[in-house]
Amino acid sequence: MNDMIRMGEKGIRTELDNLMKQLGYGSQPYLVYRHADIDRVHFHIVSTRIDKQSGKKIKDNFEKDKVQKFIKELEQTYQLKNDEPNEKINLKFTAYSKNLKQNLDNLFTELNRMDFISSKQMYDDALKLFHIEIRQVQKGHLVFVTDGNGNPVRHPIKMSDFEERPRYYLPEQKTLSQHFEKHPQFDLIEQSSGVLKSLVLKELIRQVKTQFDDGSGFRNKRYKLKKQKNRAKRKL
Repeated sequence: MNDMIRMGEKGIRTELDNLMKQLGYGSQPYLVYRHADIDRVHFHIVSTRIDKQSGKKIKDNFEKDKVQKFIKELEQTYQLKNDEPNEKINLKFTAYSKNLKQNLDNLFTELNRMDFISSKQMYDDALKLFHIEIRQVQKGHLVFVTDGNGNPVRHPIKMSDFEERPRYYLPEQKTLSQHFEKHPQFDLIEQSSGVLKSLVLKELIRQVKTQFDDGSGFRNKRYKLKKQKNRAKRKL
């Protein structure tokens, strides 16, 4: 909200128009919808890719790069900054999950660390434990949040949008046989979904506990404080 106050209503309108021009939609009709269905105010812009003058499709090459460049210029012009606190990792996915993309990135990171997930099928089964499914489309893959029965509950995200890709969906993969040579003791685990669920949850708990007990963890701070109090009592 501070950024919106800094830019002002007129500035926001101007910059939305500048964004459309930068993307090649400056002469196109478009609709801007402002709302706050999550914990921040944001805008949706709807237009058409068909040029109203030529009737041809407007080129959409490098749109993502153009938007990122525009955002950086906007931040410099208005001296904007990210005032939002760091979000906690949340691996519970529903139709109303906040920070969906970031939390999916976190989930992929955690599963990619688990060596006992030794095949694409096991990886997919592990994702389903969190109501996540990856489905192939004509030009790649889409990541869906489901209701646990395979029914999507919100709009999917393109795999190419993620910084952290699932291990078995990378452009270049190790073969399954190579992975089994490295981890032969895990090649039969996929036969039991119950075993897989137990291993995934156990590993996640271990990783969370490791973070909790490190130098910045609450438990470690509480232990240090208790130790300091005991020392003070002995001095008295």
